[in-house]
Amino acid sequence: MPDPTTATLARKNRRLPLKSRWAYRRSLPIPTGGAAPPPPDYTVVGTISPDATGNYYANGTQYGKTAYERAPAGFWLWWFPLESAWIICSVKGSTLVPYWRRITPNPPGAYAPFNGATGQAVIPVP
Repeated sequence: MPDPTTATLARKNRRLPLKSRWAYRRSLPIPTGGAAPPPPDYTVVGTISPDATGNYYANGTQYGKTAYERAPAGFWLWWFPLESAWIICSVKGSTLVPYWRRITPNPPGAYAPFNGATGQAVIPVP
């Protein structure tokens, strides 16, 4: 069974001249683009270089733990089992680029810079 609102609008549009139908459609509210984006899993803050600050969302796994990618893309937060540490860097799975490290089983907290990175990256405790 058709939606009564849609059926009413269809009947109403058939009675209007073509020019009026377009004017009527232009007067309808414009959709806002859907639902709001989901909240981030983690947020990196700090005055750091390179700039890895921003919101991180789960995107796959690395060494058996969830990996998180920044939106917009360009940086990762991932688990590095050889050092039992969480890493923030531009290449998932590599510490050959500037990165920040936190030796702990949980991501929230302060990260120390390594390999040319500067400043202290922080993931606030939720």
